[in-house]
Amino acid sequence: MKISPRSDYPVGVRPMSVEVPAGVAGLYEGIYEVTLNNVVDIVFCPSLTDVAPPFRDELLPRDVDEITTVAQARLASILFSPYSVTPNDSRNGRHERLPGKGVVFYVTESEFTTFAAELRELSERLGGRHPDQTVSDLAGHAVIRFVRETVVPSPEFGPADRAMLQDDPVG
Repeated sequence: MKISPRSDYPVGVRPMSVEVPAGVAGLYEGIYEVTLNNVVDIVFCPSLTDVAPPFRDELLPRDVDEITTVAQARLASILFSPYSVTPNDSRNGRHERLPGKGVVFYVTESEFTTFAAELRELSERLGGRHPDQTVSDLAGHAVIRFVRETVVPSPEFGPADRAMLQDDPVG
């Protein structure tokens, strides 16, 4: 499959629990990865206000294959993602660059609950790594509107990633 820039890009949604070994899959329950145009990943992660922010990798085991708690799974999912979305009512509407190169976007707990329900439904319907549904097909979902109206237009969204989500890439 040739991947090229497109404005009506395909959208894939997968639960992170299917991306990890079965023995720890339960720790990743409720975390979803949204993939735009097969190349741009955004992780939607339930609350971890009990441990972050700040997002500190020293809270993780030296070997991420040794994650043993839900908090560690959530923290690793955010720290190793280029873009992530998590609920934090006191930081709603803001974003921050993390150590390294990731960016986390904050929403309300209520908003995230809506997103999580939609992501669960979309992951069951879309499945797989090469979806046939595009962003315009899914425009009626609040989570897709958030991605299109908040994440992608953000000044923190990388130029190479932005170029993959339009017909005429810049630069």
